[in-house]
Amino acid sequence: MNLKKLLGLKRTRKYPIKRDWYGRSLRQRCFELFDEGKRPVQVAAELRANKKTVFRYYRQWKKMGPNFEKQLAYVKGLLDKNSPDRDRMLEFFADTAGITVEELLVILSTPHGLRRILTRTMPLPVHKDIAEKRVMALDIAMVVQDHLLNHRGQYEDVLFALNHLMKQNQKHRIKIDADIESQNLEIELFRKLDELVFEERQKRTQPDPLLIRRAQTEINQILAAKLEEAKSSYWWRKAELVKEGLTPEQAREKLTELLTDGYDMNRTQTMKAFQDKIDPI
Repeated sequence: MNLKKLLGLKRTRKYPIKRDWYGRSLRQRCFELFDEGKRPVQVAAELRANKKTVFRYYRQWKKMGPNFEKQLAYVKGLLDKNSPDRDRMLEFFADTAGITVEELLVILSTPHGLRRILTRTMPLPVHKDIAEKRVMALDIAMVVQDHLLNHRGQYEDVLFALNHLMKQNQKHRIKIDADIESQNLEIELFRKLDELVFEERQKRTQPDPLLIRRAQTEINQILAAKLEEAKSSYWWRKAELVKEGLTPEQAREKLTELLTDGYDMNRTQTMKAFQDKIDPI
């Protein structure tokens, strides 16, 4: 399989890069002078370069941010063939970009491959979530357009519906944040219990069975209370959905979507198992 063709990458440049005595391209020299605070007209005069080219580089510099060339040079050093940490850095960048090491090497072998990765101008799997959100926004816009043009809907009705929906979503997010805060408190409690047990073990030649049993009992009580709280919250939310007009099956499916958000695979599996246990199909 030709990875370059698959990724839509060019093999060669149309024109060779002109470099100065120190090996810097015109873009690099422009970026360095921009970092020093010089304006495009001053840079064009100093480097005797085409003003249109310098202004184009200036727009790129503003988009990339100051000191980008220094950051690019630093990353190039990490990925250099002579770098002792090259293999580890390749795995890190590939994992961050959501591609394999082989695909990353193909991209790096093309002109401006690393630059396109750092400036996010190359479509990568890691950007899939952003693309999906944009598609979702487009779908919503089409629904609103259809309502306004084809069904003679009113702008106020659409605005009211969106505000109502966002308020519901805000309430849901507040509840999720509260659940996360509760989980964080549990984790902190477990950590403190572990520290107490560890300190006690360090003080004694033999662990104290009574202390361990007491800690285990407290942990089990906390888990049982949280489980009952989660069950109550689940059935309360399902009852609200049924009250809104959904069937019990539809309400269960809706709750499945809310519980299994897909961002954390382990949490998703845990929540799915929890639902299947208390509300089997």
